[in-house]
Amino acid sequence: MRLPPGELSEHEELVLKEAGVDGTVGWRWLIGPATALGQGQLTAMARSCSRTVSQTQTLEFCRHRRFTLQDHDKGAQVDPGVEFVVALAGNPPTAYQWEIVSALNPVVLELLGEECVPERENCIGCGGTFFFRFRAVGPGDADLRFVYRRPWEGKPVKEFQVRVHVLRSPGGDWSLGHGGWAG
Repeated sequence: MRLPPGELSEHEELVLKEAGVDGTVGWRWLIGPATALGQGQLTAMARSCSRTVSQTQTLEFCRHRRFTLQDHDKGAQVDPGVEFVVALAGNPPTAYQWEIVSALNPVVLELLGEECVPERENCIGCGGTFFFRFRAVGPGDADLRFVYRRPWEGKPVKEFQVRVHVLRSPGGDWSLGHGGWAG
């Protein structure tokens, strides 16, 4: 992978892999916050006994809002149409998982997907990060609340919440003076 300034990525997951019996292979990695914005390129090559095939795809590296445990009990303003991520560290092998427990108002926020990405592939007992992707749909407030627990246990061992204020239009606030915002 070639990053926007032109240098090659040296991420530990970007290594040669052998396809499975079904002919598929996959890579997974996180792009860090220090990565420059702009266009990069991802090139994949497949080799067989008789030939090599290469395909290159242009990638756009852009900054999305990301909430982590450090943002607990804070708030943020986002423009309509903006996608953002809640990224919460956990340890799936212990059966603990993050789950969203607040009801979403579909007029304000849309949940686009959720997944857990392990720290390292094929690592038994390793932790990971739970990702919840959202899109700001329309103006209003959304209190996102998550709990970290085992599914069969009622009481969570951790909680996380953040208040998201979706603006009426890009770049403009429609509820100045609304209390509790920490940006």
